[in-house]
Amino acid sequence: MEGRPAGHAGDARQRRLAVRVLAAERRLMELELTAEQEALLGASRRLIGDHIPLSRVRELAEGAAADPKLIVRCAELGWLAPFVPEELGGGSVSGDAMGDAALVAEVRGTGLLPEPFIGANAASVLLTSAPEELAADVLPEHAAGEAIVVVPVDARAGVAGLAVEARPDGTDLVVGGTVLIAGREQVASVLVLVAGPEHRAVLVPLDAAGVTTDEAGVLDVTQPLTRVSLDEVRIPRERTFVVPAETVQRASAVAATLSACESAGAMQALFGLTRDYAMDRVAFGRPIGSFQAIKHLLADLSLTVESSVAVAGAAARAARGDGRHHDEAAHLAKIYIGERVAGFVQGCQQVFGGIGFAWEHDLHLFMRRLVANAALFGTVEAHRSQVLAVHAAELKE
Repeated sequence: MEGRPAGHAGDARQRRLAVRVLAAERRLMELELTAEQEALLGASRRLIGDHIPLSRVRELAEGAAADPKLIVRCAELGWLAPFVPEELGGGSVSGDAMGDAALVAEVRGTGLLPEPFIGANAASVLLTSAPEELAADVLPEHAAGEAIVVVPVDARAGVAGLAVEARPDGTDLVVGGTVLIAGREQVASVLVLVAGPEHRAVLVPLDAAGVTTDEAGVLDVTQPLTRVSLDEVRIPRERTFVVPAETVQRASAVAATLSACESAGAMQALFGLTRDYAMDRVAFGRPIGSFQAIKHLLADLSLTVESSVAVAGAAARAARGDGRHHDEAAHLAKIYIGERVAGFVQGCQQVFGGIGFAWEHDLHLFMRRLVANAALFGTVEAHRSQVLAVHAAELKE
């Protein structure tokens, strides 16, 4: 045994354990996949690999021009269609709209895709309450990626957390306020809720008079946000509609679930990078993954990833059947993952050491997406308050 590095057998065991852990993480999110969902997942991965790998995401983050046809290619795979009625050009590939969207969100997270997705699918849910004529006018192009509608990415309480001001004026509503949306070039309209006793949604075209847009300075350079300012924007009454409270609640749950699934995907990808670096980086003649301190850190990071994937998957599955527990499961997924992303990214950075502090390293891109996702569509505090409110109401009953 002379000359053999100490811990050689442990290194091999560590590698095998890491492979098993990664496989387990994938199974957690892919339980009971149908043949249609397997096909959707495979096609989505191929699209990302062919058209927007991580190197391309970095180019976009550094100012390269986006491909305007990419969102259409995504739409052709059904990314924007799960919550759109089939008769209007939508439908999920497996019949499980939330499950299909969650799979796409997860694979999007592994690739840090920048196109609007979560806000577009939440808008689809709200638009199912629109009058038939308005829905038929908007949803087919929306599902096809040709004229996308999104909801604001409010940080306070999800879809219903930010309402703009509106006043009636003849047959119009005059709307004012400022909201943030994901994307800009691909988005045709923003669907906002106006302040008042009822949930009235207003479809605001971004090219309407009184609407101005500018890029918002944000942490996540892989997913640019646009500030939309509404100054006395006149919207005909027929472009507005009342949304039932349960539909607003469902849209918020969909947005929270997709956000959690996207974060879970990003965590898996970043852990994979971290694990591979620990296996490849040699110090003092040994891979640094063989050192006990790194082993313990990787084990903790693996547990965080595995549990985050589990809670995100549970939120997606909770939408099945009557979905009466989906709202709470979505809140809990956002809370659980949101509380852990900062420590998780810090742990990954510790494994990388000095190189992890360099802007050129992809760790920064994942860090920015994870921290931003923890705030968009409701912060941890906002979702915790909603869970407490639900249980407080139950106690009163």
